[in-house]
Amino acid sequence: MTEQAEFRPPHPVPPAIAAGLIAAQKAAVSVIRDGRNNHAGYNYATADEIAFVARKLLTDAGLAWSRTAVDFAPAGLASCDIGKQHYVGDAIVTWMLTAADGSVLTGATRVPVVAAPNRPHEKAAAASVTYATGYVLMGLLCL
Repeated sequence: MTEQAEFRPPHPVPPAIAAGLIAAQKAAVSVIRDGRNNHAGYNYATADEIAFVARKLLTDAGLAWSRTAVDFAPAGLASCDIGKQHYVGDAIVTWMLTAADGSVLTGATRVPVVAAPNRPHEKAAAASVTYATGYVLMGLLCL
């Protein structure tokens, strides 16, 4: 049996950030699934909807979220057969959550960039940055 390490946040969360996130999560409701993936047959919340809801929840709680940097790294996952798609590397999105008192919480999210014949590298990279942004905001706000 392996021993599990105790989870420790990478750094303490400033009290104003913690209070703001609690207030924002308390006020949160489900986002509207305003997009449709016709190929796979499901509805999803678009990036615009997530940004709209997150901005309102965060600012009402005295918080602001900013993407501070986007970097790209060589492929960090093992290659696998994904058909006509091609895993070209990873997008690393660095972000900052700021409270009205000036306290800050920072983080980074790494997501794969997958190109395809109808999704060239630059569009694949932009889509990955958009996905990362949405995932961070949904995670912070439990959406």
